[in-house]
Parts: sequence; structure tokens; C-alpha cells
Amino acid sequence: YSGRLENALSRLYGYDITACYMHINRDNALIRKKDSGFKLETFYDFTPIVSGTIREQIISYCGPSCVGFNCSGNKAEPIFEQYNPIYSAEYVTKQLQKGALQFVQDLCETFGKDLQWLPLRKSDACVPMEHYFHYAMPNDTDVFMAIPFEDDLGAGKYTIRDQWKECMDLAQRHEKGVAGDDPRLDYYSMSKPKKWLVWCLVDRKILKDTAKRKLQNHPVALSFFGGIYRGLRKVAHALHIVR
Repeated sequence: YSGRLENALSRLYGYDITACYMHINRDNALIRKKDSGFKLETFYDFTPIVSGTIREQIISYCGPSCVGFNCSGNKAEPIFEQYNPIYSAEYVTKQLQKGALQFVQDLCETFGKDLQWLPLRKSDACVPMEHYFHYAMPNDTDVFMAIPFEDDLGAGKYTIRDQWKECMDLAQRHEKGVAGDDPRLDYYSMSKPKKWLVWCLVDRKILKDTAKRKLQNHPVALSFFGGIYRGLRKVAHALHIVR
């Protein structure tokens, strides 16, 4: 999700690499793509809130993970770890994948050639899956309670279900207008100077409308700050032209 491996292989060995991700996390992959020049393709043009382990568990092929690359030849050869599957994890995952493929087969058989008249964006076609990830019922999540969260040092104590439920809680807080666990990202709790800065950087129309409304009874102050704003705008335009 971050382009770390692709960045290293591209910079160190000069390989022509195209990274294909379901989605990216934050902007790290875009920054590394710009630095090393590897290509990047994503299925989603956004980052879903419920991401990480549960998505990987359900979508990924049941097999060994790549733990490195053999770069001794003219191309990179993946090195896989020894595969020791957990029976419960493999069984649940394969049943879910089997059901998903059956759904696609039923859809194709039902609509046949008429599917060409049902154009869908990628995100629209994935609505059933995203609804499952974001609004799963307890019975849906409990089947993963026996699968340990591999990235956690206390394996066995923290499961995929636990991590999934934390992501769903975060998604619900976002729906209610609470910006995660970082109060600095909560727009509604920002001080007035921070809000003005956000408007200046993101939405200048709101900035101008708010200034006019707040200073409508103070024409001198409105004219003064309007002059400052126009001056800064000219400087920004001049810098843009120079660049």
C-alpha cells in the first residue's frame, strides 16, 4: 500500500516496475512514485476506512507470503516463506471466496449479454463488499476470532476480528463527524484562526463570504483585509507563473 518495496527495487536495481494496489494508504506511495519513477495503478481512487488485515485475508490467495526478492539475475524473483496454514483461517477464507465467485457467475448467467448495458464504476460494483466490511454483523466477524493478527507481537491474544471491529468503530465515528482519534483533525473543535487557515488553503469562497458577513458593519476593516487578500493573491499568481 505504501510503495516501499517498489521504491527500493526501482532505485537500487533500476527495474521497470508497475505496482498494482487495491488502494493506497495516505500519500506515501505517491511520494515514492515521484522520487523513483515506478508506475502505480490502483483499483480504488480513495482509501477506505476499513482496510488492512481483514481485506487482505478475504481477497488474497491462500498461500505463502513473499518475504523477499532474489535479484541476482536480470529480474527480481520472489522468495516465498514456508506455508503453514491455520485450518480455520483457510476454511473460512476459501468459503467466502467461493461464495463471491459464485455470485459473479450467477450475475453473468442471469444478465448475459445485457451486462454491457449495465456500466458501473469500480467503486459501485464493490458496494456489496464494502458494505460487508463496514457494517458486518457480529456473526460475520466472529468467524475470524480464531485467526491471530500476524502483525501483532502478542499473536493469539489479538485477532483479525478485534482489528476489524476497531476499524468499523472508526468508520462509525467518521459518519458521526468525529475525526478519528486525533483531535487536531476534528474541524468542529478547531480554533477560529485554524478555521480561517483551512478556508484560506482549501475553500477561499467560504473565506470571502465569511469575512464579508463578519465585517459587514466594519467597512474600513473589510477594505483593509480585502486589500491584504488581493495582495497575497497577486504574489501567489506571480510565484505560480515563475514556476
